[in-house]
Amino acid sequence: MKFSTFSPEVDLENYNYSYNFGFIYIHIIEIQKTQRYHSYKNFSIKLSHCHKEEQIFFRQLIVFISESLIDFYKTYLLTFGFFKNMHPIEYKKLYFNFMKVYLIIHIVCGIITYDSNTITNFAYQYSGGSKCISPQQRQKTVYFSDIFARPPKIILQTQMFDLEHPYLNFTLQIMTVTTDYFILHQKCDYSVVHGIVIRWQAMDDERIQVINEFNMISLQNKTYSHNNPNVEEAIISLINLSYKGSIKFNIEIAELTTKNVSVVITNPNDGLKNLLVLGYQVILGVKEAISHFSSIYTTAAYTSPHYNFKDSSWLITPFIGFSYDVTANIRLNLTHYTDQQAIWYN
Repeated sequence: MKFSTFSPEVDLENYNYSYNFGFIYIHIIEIQKTQRYHSYKNFSIKLSHCHKEEQIFFRQLIVFISESLIDFYKTYLLTFGFFKNMHPIEYKKLYFNFMKVYLIIHIVCGIITYDSNTITNFAYQYSGGSKCISPQQRQKTVYFSDIFARPPKIILQTQMFDLEHPYLNFTLQIMTVTTDYFILHQKCDYSVVHGIVIRWQAMDDERIQVINEFNMISLQNKTYSHNNPNVEEAIISLINLSYKGSIKFNIEIAELTTKNVSVVITNPNDGLKNLLVLGYQVILGVKEAISHFSSIYTTAAYTSPHYNFKDSSWLITPFIGFSYDVTANIRLNLTHYTDQQAIWYN
């Protein structure tokens, strides 16, 4: 797959992003996708994607073809005997030609196992996006490029923060996940969220489990149970935060066992006292599916090395820690770039 870069309405590279956050921690992770094929009798094809509008059109066409076949049979063959002299074999050929159309449509708009895109509706810097000014709440229905066989797991990565200071309170969470869409809800209780951009990956993969901890208010270390005794990797993705002053913390994996994963929120120099809300995900998987490259600690603008990736992989770079002194707005922008050989970010 290709990795998408942002297409902002304004030049984000020259936008006034001040690096006053102190430091951030970033994980660099590769998620390996499995190959899935669809078989029908004596041939196999790799599934391709249909856009939502195409899915609707194809479904309507399928209904039209099916209803037309029934009407044709009833009206002409039974009532008027229009084709009563047609040999049964010829009629079957006519019928199966119609059914081939149905089969082709079904295969082209097949079941998918992976999908990915970016949500920019919650950022005024992008075309079609806007600020969230309290008191306000809104939601975005995100449609997949095709249909999953069952509701997929959703990984969220916040790739841009533009948050007001010195006091901010907002929440962000997935409300619903179905086989063809999910709903992301944002609520702004105090101040202004100028922009938040979310990169998401959806997957139907038994090797990976995603645990959601949306909008934790009573900040505490937690232990979660998981359903894969073979799990070998656990990573954190920080999604959102609210504050009433300076903050400093990391979210870390303290222990991973065959049944549980324990998460610790560090509190250096009482750095959590002004943290009001914290949202994150725990992503679990086997090493075959997840490769953890490194963790980056930075206090300034950062450009990563170039990484060589296969088309069957995703690069995810979630935030896992934060330090902020409230002297100005939080402004962070994480952008991926790619060419034919490599992928990198800054």
